[in-house]
Order: sequence, then C-alpha cells, then structure tokens
Amino acid sequence: MSPEDKGALTGRRISGISYLPRYKGLEAAFFRERLGEPVAWREIDERGVQWLYPEVGLTLLTSSDDGAVFEYVPPRDFVMPSDVTLAEP
Repeated sequence: MSPEDKGALTGRRISGISYLPRYKGLEAAFFRERLGEPVAWREIDERGVQWLYPEVGLTLLTSSDDGAVFEYVPPRDFVMPSDVTLAEP
C-alpha cells in the first residue's frame, strides 16, 4: 500500500475479508470436517451453495465450477439472509 493509502485508512476498522483459494478441488466433506455443519444454507444455483456460520461470522460459497469463496465479517455484524434453510438441530 502506498503511504497515502495507509494514511487514509488509519483508524478505520476492517468490515470484512474475502478469500478465494486457488485450489478448486475442495469438496463439501473437507469443509464439514473443519468447520462443522452450517447453521443455515441456501442454494445459489444448480452448481453453487452457500453455507452460513453466524457464530463465527463466516459465509462459505462453494461452486462446482468456480471453487470456494470465504467471506468473513465480525460476528456482531453478520446478517442472516431471509431466504435460507435452517439446519436440523
């Protein structure tokens, strides 16, 4: 970052982080083993699903075409979408 950019961001809070792993072969079992069952989920399309973990501020989007995208927000800022399917207790 340039010194000007650093100066402009001083005192600001990070509101979210997105991470796109390069490796595209990660499967649902890999994520379940490491993250557990999601609190809720929703289908994005016939190839993609979104898992939601509000207690840790994590959303995981997996697509058979594009791999995975992790999105983090502080748990206090996590907003549960209205069109999700809640996991069985």
